[in-house]
Amino acid sequence: MNRRTFLAGTSTAAVVGLAGCSIIDDSSEDTDESAALETVESYIDALGEGEVDRVRSFEHSERDPLPEENIEATSAANIEANEFEVHEQTESSLTVRISYEYENDDEIIDVTQDVELRIEDEEWRVYKTETIDEESR
Repeated sequence: MNRRTFLAGTSTAAVVGLAGCSIIDDSSEDTDESAALETVESYIDALGEGEVDRVRSFEHSERDPLPEENIEATSAANIEANEFEVHEQTESSLTVRISYEYENDDEIIDVTQDVELRIEDEEWRVYKTETIDEESR
């Protein structure tokens, strides 16, 4: 499998915090961030288990669906997520930065990706993924 294709399909998102207000309702922001992080973690779990229908349930309808062969190949890659962090947030989107590693031909690849989420049907959905950094060891 093409490693670039794999990475493009398994990217994840980061969330931007709100700033510039003297009074901020942190409970709403915390709830949004928690829900977004949970969505990304569940999405990565579904990818790691090769569950096509479950992966689809997390994809935004405006996103080009991740090819089935990428989802199935991901389950064989032994993905191990190390860190999820809200990176950026706007009124309509949230980006989660994720760090993970996977195996490729007896080599360990460390990856950092951003996963952009957008609200659809009152739930966070994976809209776009982008690889920020990739390193072999």
